[in-house]
Amino acid sequence: MVKTHKSLELGSAIELDISVLEQHISAKSKVVHKLPNTELIYGLQFIHTDASERKMKQLVKALSLLGFQSRSLVPHWDESLKEWIVTLLKTGKGLTPEIPNLKTPGKSE
Repeated sequence: MVKTHKSLELGSAIELDISVLEQHISAKSKVVHKLPNTELIYGLQFIHTDASERKMKQLVKALSLLGFQSRSLVPHWDESLKEWIVTLLKTGKGLTPEIPNLKTPGKSE
């Protein structure tokens, strides 16, 4: 997420300049998300050149070596698989989809 000082349109292309650990990266980006109920906070998708992608990967690796953790919202597939297997073996749930109970409390059929 990026916070700006001016409004951006979804789908618009912007040039993003980042300076971290004395490294400068310039990458084209596309505005793909606006955080609901907020002003001027957006999600961006990078449109990398080979050079900007290489620099970004080096920066991520350097931050990792310094002890910073990735802020991935989606767990890596192998972690998700392990969690599913453990749940399946412990509870028997997860092999078939569960249908949510759609009954309204207090109403009878």
